[in-house]
Amino acid sequence: MELLHYMQRARHNTELQNETAVYSAQLKTLLDEMLDRCNSMLAEGPSLRSDIVWQIYNAAGSAKVLSAFVMLENEQNADKVQGVMRDALTNYKAAIEAVDKAGVPTLQRNIPRWNFELLNGQEYVKKYEVATTDMEKNQVLKKILKR
Repeated sequence: MELLHYMQRARHNTELQNETAVYSAQLKTLLDEMLDRCNSMLAEGPSLRSDIVWQIYNAAGSAKVLSAFVMLENEQNADKVQGVMRDALTNYKAAIEAVDKAGVPTLQRNIPRWNFELLNGQEYVKKYEVATTDMEKNQVLKKILKR
């Protein structure tokens, strides 16, 4: 998150604007490593404690959302972003299922639900609609995010 905030500030600084591509590449690498670690941990399957499983799914979903934003900004490919966002929603749904089985306090049970709802919120749909001008793609994305 710190690197993402630094990138945002660098975009508004004429001396640092040329460095945003480097920071973006670093962020992409960090997010890819995070996803790899999450997938490795999830591959352990039943040996993981239930109170950890939901956190891994939630972290993977969050990493995918950030990856989608980076991808949208760098590549401006809404089709790829849609796939990553679908994967993030799948991770959040898995986190919700896992947290319900974990027997954790209500506040923790709500975390993946909040993330899922934020991702489905209208403000994000509107941001992605602006990404492309093709109305058909916008409608498909809106339907996907509403699932």
